[in-house]
Amino acid sequence: MRRTLALAVIVVTLSVNLGGCSTPVDTGSNIPAQSQPIVTVLALLGLGFAITAFHHHSETHPPSSQKVPQTPSSVILLRTSNASPIDLTLDPLQAGQFGALLAGTGGSASVFDLGDIVDGAVTSQFTLPTGYKPIAVAIDGGSTHEEWFVNPSGLVDGCVLGPTTCTPSPAPFSDTLAAGGTRYIAADSQHIFIARDDGSTTVTWAAFDFAATLVGTGSYTYTAGVGKALYPTDAVIANGA
Repeated sequence: MRRTLALAVIVVTLSVNLGGCSTPVDTGSNIPAQSQPIVTVLALLGLGFAITAFHHHSETHPPSSQKVPQTPSSVILLRTSNASPIDLTLDPLQAGQFGALLAGTGGSASVFDLGDIVDGAVTSQFTLPTGYKPIAVAIDGGSTHEEWFVNPSGLVDGCVLGPTTCTPSPAPFSDTLAAGGTRYIAADSQHIFIARDDGSTTVTWAAFDFAATLVGTGSYTYTAGVGKALYPTDAVIANGA
């Protein structure tokens, strides 16, 4: 519609004989004959703009898409007393179950909560060894079905699920990687895998069997800002409130 109006205005404008400025358009008008063609063109242009603006104002535009907040499938209350969430992992053998690592505050020991997404509840809880402050957790898919933790210095604890406390088995061992940096831990049905990013351009990793025997190591380099670096934080955060 707007294109048609614009085309009509252009046609009318071009059809006006500006060369015949001395021939009046309206003999009874007070406007001088030589100015009447220009005034007529301006009036037609104004009318075209007014009609186009009215048409645009009268158009019905579809409403913009609204972002609808998503309702979580399950809300599970972890222990809320004297603990702060650090890391989260899924249980590879128990569908719908997860493990949450929580850092004890006020000098208390770190804790671990095992929860069920379907039931929406924590099913087991235990405390980690005194003084041990891990930063990442994984659950293996082996017959022992242990929880594995690693701290910033690379000390790995494999915890047999007790009723209230963690019993490391095997004895705590070093991941052989340098201290500091960003660390992650993962596990499958036979191995524990730890990766460490030095925060610059190098990621190193080490793999162990469940008896803490080193079965492989490696490393790779990356260009800062391009990719392949480990994320400095995981998907679970605490707001400190």
